Amino acid sequence: MTKWKAVIIGLGKIGLSYDINYDKNNFNLTHSSAFFTNKNFELVGAVDNNKYKRKSFEKVYKIESFSSLKALSKKIKFELVAVSVPTEHLYKVCLDIIKNHSVKAIICEKPLSRNYKQAEELIHLAKKNKVLLVVNYIRRFHPNLKLFKNYHINKKFGKIMYCTVNYSKGINAYGCHFIDILIYLYGSPKFVGKEKKLKKLKNDSIGNFFLIFKNNFSVFFRANMNNKILLNNINIFYEHSILVLENGGEKIKFKKLDKNQKTHIKKFKTINFNKYQKHVIDEVDLKLKNKIKNISSSGQTALETLKVIKELNQ
Repeated sequence: MTKWKAVIIGLGKIGLSYDINYDKNNFNLTHSSAFFTNKNFELVGAVDNNKYKRKSFEKVYKIESFSSLKALSKKIKFELVAVSVPTEHLYKVCLDIIKNHSVKAIICEKPLSRNYKQAEELIHLAKKNKVLLVVNYIRRFHPNLKLFKNYHINKKFGKIMYCTVNYSKGINAYGCHFIDILIYLYGSPKFVGKEKKLKKLKNDSIGNFFLIFKNNFSVFFRANMNNKILLNNINIFYEHSILVLENGGEKIKFKKLDKNQKTHIKKFKTINFNKYQKHVIDEVDLKLKNKIKNISSSGQTALETLKVIKELNQ
């Protein structure tokens, strides 16, 4: 069986270290472990300018790593690249790959770029060069969220009323994931508003804001200013039920109200969130083999999320 030859650029947390000390058969939290353990991919190399990270990668995976993509490409042929460099370098790295390397797909970390026009350029060039551009909004690929969306489409929860979101650390850090989830479920918002100007952080911003979707469905985002506590939950209120997405979708609970307004809690089937990166590359494999029409998180869908963030920061 032919395998897709994959390389990783950036051996930070999502590239390597999140699960470096875990059993790779039970945890796929990084590009490294996901590619290494998947039968449809062959991890053939990695790039990072930090020699200690390269040594850690080579020690665990027994695969050669390089200080630059130029050095790697002289020695190794590859078809797919996972780009997990810091956000400020995403555009430059993806641009280089699209222009100078013949690849079938790029899995780029969110948000693709902080600059809307740069993101548009990457999407245009990827389409022109027939490169599948995937953005690593991991929750879109998770079976729990797909099941939830199917239930909503089939109106199993009744009329939707409103939604509350608690997020931590900043819009670029965590808030964007929940904006993206809501766009995935309900489409792009028709209005973006905020209580006051957002507080500026280093490479980020934070504050309370709201989104209004089709049929005046409103979502209220509340920022957690205590960095010592991670609070990342979504509560979606329907006419006769409440959907709770804990930890951004790791667990989904369905609370149904009976005629006496008593709450009955039902958990969705537990699907291992510790393999979230596996769900991403499984879908990439299907798309490259033309077994599915659309990828769950593309450059274009990421652009919709970036548009909301751009409006919030104006």
